Amino acid sequence: MKNDIGTKASVNGRIQIFCCSDSNYLGHTAVMLASLAINNSDRVFTVHLVSVECGSEELATFRRSVELLGMDLRVYQFDGKRLQSFPPIVHNYITPTTYCRLFAAELLPAEIDKVLYLDGDIIVTGDIVPLWETDLKDNLVGAVSDEVNGYEEYYRQLGLPADHVYFNAGVLLINLREWRKTFLSNFLNGKNVLQNADQDILNLLCVGRTMQLPLRYNLQDALLRQRVPHIRREVEASIDGEIRKGIIFHFSCVKKPWDSRCIHPLRREYLRYKKLIGNDMECPKLPRNKTYYFLYNFLYRIAYTLRLTNRYRESVTAFAERINV
Repeated sequence: MKNDIGTKASVNGRIQIFCCSDSNYLGHTAVMLASLAINNSDRVFTVHLVSVECGSEELATFRRSVELLGMDLRVYQFDGKRLQSFPPIVHNYITPTTYCRLFAAELLPAEIDKVLYLDGDIIVTGDIVPLWETDLKDNLVGAVSDEVNGYEEYYRQLGLPADHVYFNAGVLLINLREWRKTFLSNFLNGKNVLQNADQDILNLLCVGRTMQLPLRYNLQDALLRQRVPHIRREVEASIDGEIRKGIIFHFSCVKKPWDSRCIHPLRREYLRYKKLIGNDMECPKLPRNKTYYFLYNFLYRIAYTLRLTNRYRESVTAFAERINV
């Protein structure tokens, strides 16, 4: 792995953004960055992209998109073979590249003390400066509650203490200074299978050193539904208010906004940013194991039908209308 620039990234006055992608998500990451730049046009960004075996033409197209947005880009090549020892991925819409964010302290320049990690399946709809300026103190990460926060059975399986706020790893404000001192001493923690891959690892390693951020900075699909089965009551009580202040929306559903069957209220907002940057980076569908193809589709159709009965909150529709989606 290497920095394709060969020089240290400028820190002063810049917001440092960290992303990881293979070919499956590179185009969508460009759309995410477009939403970030357009809604924070008075800010200067350096984007640190960890590339897992992306082609040179793909990266060239990505670079053109990012630089047209006025962002500085640093690319770090990562050998995907290093990920083979990690627990297998359970969900077929996730690739092993998700584990790359665990290597932030190793990959990023030493003079960067803080970085904002963003998944490729999100859009930014407002000012992220208050998030960026959050003082993490000696916490390892700042993160937003996940839908399974408080789910006792899940906590038991992972061995998490009951008072830990299980967070979603799609948006992470990372304290690199503290990561370099203490982080990643034990990736796997004796686990052979993890339902949520590196998100589970991060939660295990950040117990007692996580700053809980407002939901507005990572409004996941499940949080936007009328029923959130396992989440703590005090978190659920704040959802509608946080949606009205929404800054980052995370398409954490199985059907992403680039899929025609996606029913997310902000799908058209994603497509608007895609059109604005003339994004022609079509991303291939993830391969499925043929042995389980029929069973997967059968069970998915049942689950999808049931999910349709759990409609989106009115506050999400109102937010979408307010931003003229």
